[in-house]
Amino acid sequence: MLISGGWLLAVGLWVSPLQAAEGLVSPAEIREDVLFWERVYGRVDSTGGVLHDDRDLAIVYSTVVFEAKDHEARVDQVERERARIQDALANLADHSLNATTDLERQCLALWGSKATADNLREAASHVRFQLGQADRLRAGLARAAAWKSSLQARLTANGVPDELWALTLMESAFNVNALSKRGAAGLWQLMPEVAQHKLRMDDWVDERFDPMAATQVAAEVLSHNFNVLQSWPLAVVAYNHGLTGVLHAKQSLNSDSVVLLMREYHSASFGFASRNYYAEFLAVRDIADHPTDYGIVPPRYAIPPLVQGVASQAFSASRWAELAAISMDEFKSDNPALRPQAYHAAIPKGVRLTIPKAAFKSSMPLQNIVAVVGAPETTTREASPLPHYTVTLNDTPASIAARFHMEVARLLALNHLKRGDALHLGQVLTVSPPGMSDVKSSAGEGREH
Repeated sequence: MLISGGWLLAVGLWVSPLQAAEGLVSPAEIREDVLFWERVYGRVDSTGGVLHDDRDLAIVYSTVVFEAKDHEARVDQVERERARIQDALANLADHSLNATTDLERQCLALWGSKATADNLREAASHVRFQLGQADRLRAGLARAAAWKSSLQARLTANGVPDELWALTLMESAFNVNALSKRGAAGLWQLMPEVAQHKLRMDDWVDERFDPMAATQVAAEVLSHNFNVLQSWPLAVVAYNHGLTGVLHAKQSLNSDSVVLLMREYHSASFGFASRNYYAEFLAVRDIADHPTDYGIVPPRYAIPPLVQGVASQAFSASRWAELAAISMDEFKSDNPALRPQAYHAAIPKGVRLTIPKAAFKSSMPLQNIVAVVGAPETTTREASPLPHYTVTLNDTPASIAARFHMEVARLLALNHLKRGDALHLGQVLTVSPPGMSDVKSSAGEGREH
């Protein structure tokens, strides 16, 4: 059951959730899964994607770069490439693994010792396309810069590991106005049935779009998940799949191992997204923690300090903007929870409003003032991104390392690769020549970018 404060476990043991934060680790058994998602979120933009096996994420057949902007044309391009891979797998299965094309040889190499006729025949029905997310993550990190510390503080106050703020990057790319086809809303993509008893949701306000109010609800959900499941990895999966479903899986497996959940649990409702949610989180968390490894310049704060208070009088939105000496566009940007109705009549008292801290005066009809975004950090120097190199024909880790006067081990570590991993034509690698970690290299004949 859910106990106020989030400290009582379902089995009656008193444990602080933060004491189990070390459970948010990356198990060696799912390393390849995490590397796959690091590639999706750190290397491949949404102008393309990868075709891969939907069960073994170490098997990536090809990278697709879209040739057109039209959605239907992009779907056709993906389906043509999928069919080409499926034909190669079927031909290998039908001809005693006798490879006659480069693609067939590549498929054999990817499957290695698991390349049997039966496995490859079945693999043909498991070729999945994953759209790249790197550009969206970069945009999300920029939007999150001003809010991150506030969200982390709210999570910590609820006994939730602060690194779970990174779920907002997965759920919405830190878009406060995000609204899914299923009705999930805001940074944390809260469904109406989850938020309706905790947040104000009416014609005037939908607090699922308020970053701090939504974070409070997400923190309570995550804390409750942990209290019941006694595992932070499972609590994270439950945020996507639902607590009841993960609790059933745990009981079915008689284990709280997230690896066992990912590898052995089978259910019609436990699909690809739920199965991979924890590995996806680990990848996004790592990129957010080490952005320069992926060529991302840590952004500076983009907005001034903000405070939030409860309106004690009913005023129009234009009047509130006038009181705060800001434009209507700025007022709307600072108050994403306000619905269209709020701009056509007086905003009722009792509504939470956000304004720049510098604009607040004690004479304003706002009560219970709290800071929601702190002062900009001005002492931290921005780190420069490391140079990149695009893989060309016949490149190997050794040849690229030699070109940039690097150790092969350093190249592999920077790109989360291991010895024996195949490079792909067009793959973008991070390089770090000696003494040039903060500047771009002039080597490579202009192929770095």
